Amino acid sequence: MASHAASFVKFTIKAGKMSEMVDELKGVIPAYSVLPGVLSMTFAQTGPNEIRSLFVYEDMQSLETNGPTLSAKLKGIMHLLEENGFERAVGEVVADSETRAACA
Repeated sequence: MASHAASFVKFTIKAGKMSEMVDELKGVIPAYSVLPGVLSMTFAQTGPNEIRSLFVYEDMQSLETNGPTLSAKLKGIMHLLEENGFERAVGEVVADSETRAACA
């Protein structure tokens, strides 16, 4: 069985735009979270002008397949970000709560 895949994004939001950003991100969740292969989506405020996200997918193919759809949805928020305020990393999940439960 293929490993789950994860996408991590750090958003650096312009001063005074946090509330608007949160509203925009909440709007992304209903449509994107129901796409095939998307297991979970989480956005967390990690600083006064920073939000980080974690998306978990069934596998790397699901991440790659759904990437263009997510990119299209996120284009609408780019005006809320500082210059270079979007950093993304992806990778295969090597351990998670499901792995722990299977090993116990």
